[in-house]
Amino acid sequence: MGLDRVVKSCAKFMFKVYRVKRSDLKDVLFLLQKCKLDFNRGVADLEKAWKISDVFLICKVGKMTIGVVRAVFDGYYCLMCELAVDPKFRRQGIGELLSKKAEEKLKSKGAKYIFLNASDEAVGFYRRIGYTKPKTNPFIKYLSKK
Repeated sequence: MGLDRVVKSCAKFMFKVYRVKRSDLKDVLFLLQKCKLDFNRGVADLEKAWKISDVFLICKVGKMTIGVVRAVFDGYYCLMCELAVDPKFRRQGIGELLSKKAEEKLKSKGAKYIFLNASDEAVGFYRRIGYTKPKTNPFIKYLSKK
């Protein structure tokens, strides 16, 4: 699905999408907590992530933060770190819109691949918008206790 069609499907909302500013970080953290994606971070941790992110977009309806996407890029590979949509606004095209906008920005920077981890709940969404799950599972090693 093209970005124009996704934008049209979201047209019932008076929303805006823009690059996250430092002043948005508390709202972003609140949304991540609401979506159970905060991983015990605080605003200071999110500010560090904000500084190194190649893509960090926020979607708002009025003053309400309803979506966010963040990705980092090393010149070849890309990791989508977060894609979150307020549960009240899911299944209305917001996640797909944010994903497509992030993909456009990353592709323009030269990204060849986007990697991400998805909850079981989100696997169908990612498949629907064109992501595939490799046969090998990614490994993770925690370097400090949670």
